[in-house]
Amino acid sequence: MLPYALVPPAGPEDDEVMVTHDEGQDDVAEPARQPLSVARAREVTAWLREAMDDVRRSVAVLAAPVRDAHAARFGLPLGHPSGESYCDAEFGISRAQAYRLLD
Repeated sequence: MLPYALVPPAGPEDDEVMVTHDEGQDDVAEPARQPLSVARAREVTAWLREAMDDVRRSVAVLAAPVRDAHAARFGLPLGHPSGESYCDAEFGISRAQAYRLLD
């Protein structure tokens, strides 16, 4: 099974539908799902742990160049009047996301 398939798909025996509502979202109907086995939960947890470790390593590699770009104001020579404009145009991220990277 692929890693992103965290829970088994609903089968034809699953006639009930669960409705969840998160504030700010439309109602979403999802098929009822079988509980995960302990083995599958451990497998998914191990995959998530590995994925999070990969993200941490990537952030560590990215941290210094992001700080350098911020300090040197890389956006100005490229015609961006602000760091916010630079981040949006060049990377498609918001100012808040850029500052999270800096932090």
